[in-house]
Parts: sequence; structure tokens; C-alpha cells
Amino acid sequence: MEKPATQEVITPTQARDRISNRETLSGFKINGDLDLRGLRTPGHLNIRGVTIDGDLLLTGANIGQGLDIGDADVWGLVNLSRINVGGKLFLLGTKVGTSLSLFRATIVDDINLHKAEVAGMIDLTGTNIVSGKLITGNMQVGRVHGGVALLAS
Repeated sequence: MEKPATQEVITPTQARDRISNRETLSGFKINGDLDLRGLRTPGHLNIRGVTIDGDLLLTGANIGQGLDIGDADVWGLVNLSRINVGGKLFLLGTKVGTSLSLFRATIVDDINLHKAEVAGMIDLTGTNIVSGKLITGNMQVGRVHGGVALLAS
């Protein structure tokens, strides 16, 4: 997916407000860190194609269905530690400037990292993929740390 030549720029507060109203963040540019730690939503969270001029923090979030961060550019880190996703986690084509953490994350379905680029470390320590699989495809990473627990449903 090609990003538009100019993305609409919003603040982290505006981004959180859009999520509270169950609106998509797809295609926006966010100046600064997007801090969604502890977020609770029963549905699908779509932040596909977003550019974040900082970190994406979803530590301890509970996403009832799926989480789509595909084709995003995150200049800092993506922290999904202890997140619970009731469906698929898409990071397809996502570019991460520093590291990606899925420490003790629980994902009910697939984690798709196909064509993802992570400049630094990926931490999969204690990650639980309940009934899906880890799809890496042509993932480009600096190094991978930890292990993945693949448990049958």
C-alpha cells in the first residue's frame, strides 16, 4: 500500500480521541508517541498505514478482535508487551525504527510479520499464539531475542 504524498497530521491526543470514538487512524501522521497503554476495545483496532513520529505503546491493551498495524512507519519502538488480541495481529509491511516487543503477548490467531522491517531487536519471550501461527515471510530484522510459545487451543 502506497502512502499518500501528504498525510493529515494529528496530535497523539487527537489520535486517542479517534480511537475512543472507534474511528480508524489509517493514513494519519502522528507527531509524537502514541500511548495507548491499557486500552480496552471490544472490536478491531485499525491503525494501518499510520506514520508515528515516536513510539507506539500498547502495553497491556485488550483488543477484542484484531489489531492491524500493517504498512505503518513507526520511527521509535513498538511495545505490545502483555497485549491480548482476540484475533489476528497484522504487522505486514510495517517499518519499526528501533525495537518490537511482544513480551508475554497473547494473540488468538496469526501474527503476520511478512515484509516487516525492524531495525533492532524483536522480543517474543513468552508470546502465546493460541490457535494461529507466526508468519515471517520476507521479514528483515536486526536480531531476534527470546522464544515463542505455540500452544494448542
